[in-house]
Amino acid sequence: MSAGTSRNAALWAVAATLCLGVALPILMAPASKSSPLLLSIAAFFSVMALWRSGQMQTAVDQAIGAAREPGAILAIGLLVLMAVSILWAHDPAASANQFLQFILPVLAGVLLALAFPVIAVRERMAWWIAGAAIAAAIMLIDIKTGLTLRKLTGGRATDYSYNRGLVTLVVLIWPLLALLAARGRIWWAIALVPIPLAVLVGESQTAVLGLLAGLLVLPIAWLLPKLTRLAGLSAMLLILATAPFIGTIASKALGAGFHKTFEAGHSDDRVKIWLSFEAAAQRHWISGNGFGSTLNMQNAPVAADVPPERVLLLGASHPHNAFLQLWAELGLAGAILAALLAIRLFGAVGRLKPVLQPFALTWIAVTSAIALVSHGAWQAWWVAAIAASAAGFLAIERELRMDEAPASSL
Repeated sequence: MSAGTSRNAALWAVAATLCLGVALPILMAPASKSSPLLLSIAAFFSVMALWRSGQMQTAVDQAIGAAREPGAILAIGLLVLMAVSILWAHDPAASANQFLQFILPVLAGVLLALAFPVIAVRERMAWWIAGAAIAAAIMLIDIKTGLTLRKLTGGRATDYSYNRGLVTLVVLIWPLLALLAARGRIWWAIALVPIPLAVLVGESQTAVLGLLAGLLVLPIAWLLPKLTRLAGLSAMLLILATAPFIGTIASKALGAGFHKTFEAGHSDDRVKIWLSFEAAAQRHWISGNGFGSTLNMQNAPVAADVPPERVLLLGASHPHNAFLQLWAELGLAGAILAALLAIRLFGAVGRLKPVLQPFALTWIAVTSAIALVSHGAWQAWWVAAIAASAAGFLAIERELRMDEAPASSL
C-alpha cells in the first residue's frame, strides 16, 4: 500500500471514530433523533477506510463466514419473520414504514460491526471518553439553567427533552469503561462523572433505572463473571417466557405503596398499559399481530377481543416493554428466535477477553432493564445506541487479540 493510500485510509478511519464516538453522543443533546444518521455515516466512513486500506476483500470473506454462523442465521430468520408478518398486520402500510425505519439502522449497525473493529485504534477510541463527557456536560448544564440552550437552538424545551440522549449515554458508558479497563487506566473513569450527574438531574426515570442496574450488576460480574453470565441468561429467558403475562404478574406483585413511591416513573400507568397489550398478545400468541401492529393497536381487529376497559391504552403507541412487544407482534416464533439469540449472545460474551466480560454483561443487563419498562423496541435511535456500543466492544476485543500483531497502518 502506498503512503498516500495509507494516509487516506487513516483519514477515513479517524472520521468514522469521531462520528461514532464523539459526534453521535454530543449531537443527541440538540437533536435527539440524530443518532441513526450518524451511525450510518460512521458505517460508510468505516467501509471507505477498509477499501482505501486494501482490506475490503478480507473483510468481505470474513462477513460471508460470519453470515453462516448460527447466531447470524437466527438473526436473519428473525428479520425475515418481521418482514413477512407485515402481511397479517392490520395496517400493512404503517407497519412497512416502521420496518423501514428499523431496518436501516440495523443494516448500518451490521456494516459497522463488520468494518469498524478492523479500522479502529484504541488511542483514537479514547476520544469517545471526551465525546460522552461533553455530551453529558451539555445536558447537565442546560437542564440546570432551564433548557436555555434548547430554546436558543429552537429545539423542544420540555422536561423530557433529554430523555433519549441520557438513555443513550447510559448505554454507551459501558464500552467506554471497558476501553479504560483494557488499557489499565480505569481511573480515567472520573472523566465520565458528568453522565451520572446528568442522569440524576434529568427527568428520565428510565435512564436512572439503567444506571442503577449497571451499578448493581458490574461488581457482581467483576467478581463472578461465569455465574453472572448464567444468571443473566436465565433471567432473560424467564422474562421472555413470562412477557405475555407481565401485566398480570406486575399488578399482583406491586401494590399501591410501590406505585406511590415510583409515581415519577409512572409505574402504575405502565402496568395498565402492559395489561392491555398482554390481552392483545394472548389473543394471537402463536402468529402475533404482525410487525408494527402495536403502533396503533386500538384500531386493530384484536381490539374487539380485548376487555373494553383495556382498549384505550392500546393506543399508547407501544407496550413500553420490548419483550411484550415481541410477543404481541411476532408471537411464539418471534419469542423462540429471540430466546435462541439470547443463548448465542451470552455464549459470545463468554468468549470475550476476561477484562471485557464484566462490562459486556453489565451492558446487557442495562439494555435489558431499559427495554423492560420503556420505549418501543424498534425505535431507530435505540437501535443506533445499541449498535454504536456493540461496535465499541467488538473493536476493543479485536485490538486486544491483535496486540502482538504488527501495528496497524491505519
